[in-house]
Amino acid sequence: MNKHSSKEESLGRWISVIHRYGHSYLEKQRGALGISHGHVAFLVGLYHRDDLSQEELSEAIGLDKTNTARAIQKLLELGYVSISPDPADKRIHRLHLTAKGRDAVPKIIEFLKRWTEVLSQGFSSDEKKILLGLLKRMAANAQAFKESGFTD
Repeated sequence: MNKHSSKEESLGRWISVIHRYGHSYLEKQRGALGISHGHVAFLVGLYHRDDLSQEELSEAIGLDKTNTARAIQKLLELGYVSISPDPADKRIHRLHLTAKGRDAVPKIIEFLKRWTEVLSQGFSSDEKKILLGLLKRMAANAQAFKESGFTD
């Protein structure tokens, strides 16, 4: 097998291609909202489960605390998120979607649903279920590898 054909069969390559196209699609769709594609997961995460701390939100969406802090700061500035102290522990800050944030998320969810439709076009219901199961297993493998410090 030559170098080119082994590259063609790389799972990472194809996942990366899909990710880049998805990134471009989300960038185009979210423009009117004034957010970046990187903010989408935070807004949707809070939409599904409000009143999280930054640490809880980081864990829920699988991103590191530094990126979460940066994204939340921008979302605060844009008026999509508000922050309040935890009643039981004033050191913890709770995140909440504002009315602007709650209004934006259904639009974002529609963008995401459309992307899923595009990706799964021509797939049978069974193929979609199998693919989703395989992707979840891959994500769990990646998470476990990260938790091991990226060592075997």
